[in-house]
Amino acid sequence: MRGFRSLLSGALALLALLGASCGRERDAAPGRAERRLTVAVRADITGVFPEPPTQRESFTIDLFSNVLEGPFRLDENLAVQPALVSTWTNPDDRTWVFRLREGIRFSDGTPLTSTDVVASLRAAVEKPFPTGAFLSAISKVEASGPFEFRVTTREPSAVLPSYLTGAFVISARALAMSPILPVGTGPYVYAGREPGKEIRLTRNRFHEPAAPFDEVLLRVLPDPVERVAALLAGRVDIADALPLDAVERLSRESGLVALTRPGIRVLYLAPRVDRPPFSDLRVREALDLAIDRDELNARVYHGRGTPASQPVPVAVAGYDASIPVVRADRTQARALVHAASRGAGIDVVLDAPSDRYLNDVALAHEAKRQMELAGFRVTVRARPKAEFFPSLARGEAQLYLFGWGCDTLEAGDILNGAFRSRATSGARNDNYQGLADSVVDGATDAATRATEAEQRLEHLHAAMNRLRELRATIPLVVMPETIAYSKRISWTPPPTFVLRLHEVGLAPPR
Repeated sequence: MRGFRSLLSGALALLALLGASCGRERDAAPGRAERRLTVAVRADITGVFPEPPTQRESFTIDLFSNVLEGPFRLDENLAVQPALVSTWTNPDDRTWVFRLREGIRFSDGTPLTSTDVVASLRAAVEKPFPTGAFLSAISKVEASGPFEFRVTTREPSAVLPSYLTGAFVISARALAMSPILPVGTGPYVYAGREPGKEIRLTRNRFHEPAAPFDEVLLRVLPDPVERVAALLAGRVDIADALPLDAVERLSRESGLVALTRPGIRVLYLAPRVDRPPFSDLRVREALDLAIDRDELNARVYHGRGTPASQPVPVAVAGYDASIPVVRADRTQARALVHAASRGAGIDVVLDAPSDRYLNDVALAHEAKRQMELAGFRVTVRARPKAEFFPSLARGEAQLYLFGWGCDTLEAGDILNGAFRSRATSGARNDNYQGLADSVVDGATDAATRATEAEQRLEHLHAAMNRLRELRATIPLVVMPETIAYSKRISWTPPPTFVLRLHEVGLAPPR
C-alpha cells in the first residue's frame, strides 16, 4: 500500500505541475487574485475519481464533472444536451451510433478519439467505476471510426443519453496507468488535494471556451460558522450547505447573494429488508407510521423542506401524485412493534452521515425521537461520509439515512441506482437494503424500454407504488438547498446548486 500511495502522490504532483503550467505565462499579470475562485465546502471528496476509495456520492461526482466530461451533459435547467458528441442516431431499438465533435483535446494535449470513449465506457461497466451502475444497460461498445462509436444495449433503452451524462471519458493513455489519473476534457484540471483541507483545480488550457478562472480552490470547512465567517470576510467567494438561519442573515448583506430553495433530493430511511427486524413488514409499517413528516420538517428545516410521500419529488418524471404523505399514527405503530416483538420492543441502530446532507445529524436524531415514541429503542450512529458509505457497502447497516437527487429528472435514476436488485443490475448499485423484488425490477426495466412518455410514466408509477406497498423506503422530506456567494462573481446557480464551475465567472465592473 505504501508503494501505491507513493506512486499516486508522484503522479498527482506531475498532474498538478501540468495544470499549473497551463496558466504560468499569465501568473505575473496584474489581477492574479481575481482569477482565483475560492469555495468553502462542508466536506471533502471521497477520493480521486475513479480510484478507490471514491464513492458514488454526488458531491464527489459533481466535483469531477468539472474535470471529466461525458458524451452528454446537463444544462442549467437539468436538460440533457450533447457535450462530446455532435450527432447520434438510433438505427434500431438496441443500437446507438454517436459522432464525436472533432478538435477536442484532453488536458494533457492529446486529441479525443473514439478509442478513448470506448475504453472509458468499457472500464466504467467492467471495473466498475463509481458511475458504472448507470451504464448497466450497455452490453457492447465499439469504435466504428476515429470519431464514431457504437453502443449496443441489452434491451431497448430510450433514455440512454440521460445516463451517458455520467459516463466520464478519461484518456485511454491515463486509463492504462496505475493508478488511473483523471485526465479529461473538462474546463478544469484536477491539480491535487490535501485530504480534509483543500482541493485544487486549474484551468484546462485546451478547453473551449476557456474556463473563467485560472485556479479554483475548494477549502474544506466542516463548521458552518467558519464557512459563514469566511464568506463575510471575503476569504471565499462561495459557501455551500449553510444553515437556514444563516442564509436569512446573509441575504441582508449588500455584497452577497444568499439563496434557499426546494431541492430535488429526497431524504429517506432505508431499512435492511432481508434481515430482522425489518424483514418483518409489520416493523417497516410501524417505522413508517412513527414518523410525523410535518413535525420533522418544522423541527429540522424550519418548514423550508417538503414532506415526502415517495423517493422522488414532484419535479421528477415518475412522481405519482396519487401516493399520499403518510400521516403519523403512533398508537398503531406501537401496536405493530408490540406484536412483532411479542412485547419485548425493538432495538435499532440508525446509521447516518454527519457531513453529507443539510442538517443530517439533527434529522437522524429527530427520526430517533419520533421512533422512540412508537416503541423503538434507537441508537444513532453518525459518521463522516468517508466512513459512512463504505460501511453501507460492507452491509453493516440495518437502518440508514439516505438521500437521492435525480439530476436527470427521471425516476429511473433512483430505481436503477438504489432499488433494483443487485442480482439483475449488471453493476454494483447503491441498493444496500437487500431489496430484491421482481415487481420493482420489472417495472424499472419496462420503463427503460418504453419509447412513449405515457407508457414510461405508467411503469415508473407502478414501481413507486410497489415500493410504497413494501414499505421498502420510508420517505421523510425533500431537502431544501442553501448556498451563498459574493457579488464579485457572476453566477446563476442551477436548481440543485451544483457547482458547475464553468458557469461561474467574474462579475462585470460596477
